[in-house]
Amino acid sequence: MFLKNKYYFALFLCFVFGCSQEEQRQVILQAQIQGKIEDFKSKKWEEYRQKEIETAIKRADSILLMNADLWQIPMDSLRARPPKATKPNAPEIKTVVDSSPVKPLFPIK
Repeated sequence: MFLKNKYYFALFLCFVFGCSQEEQRQVILQAQIQGKIEDFKSKKWEEYRQKEIETAIKRADSILLMNADLWQIPMDSLRARPPKATKPNAPEIKTVVDSSPVKPLFPIK
């Protein structure tokens, strides 16, 4: 912005000292109009940029919220204790069929 002002000032000085009264006025008007056009363009560009940034932020927020809803874990399940594990069934005891006769370990006399 500072360089533009220097440029316009230098242009203004060149035409003030080098042109007639009517030409000077035309040059001054042209410089002022050009300055206003540049200011208008820069303001419009900044407004457009801000609007696009806001639109992008809204889209990103909505995508994040949509993903959060898909993967949301209910708070009740986080606070509650997990259910107690069930005990496995007791193994079945198999009896061995013994075909030998029963007799005392120590013979009785």
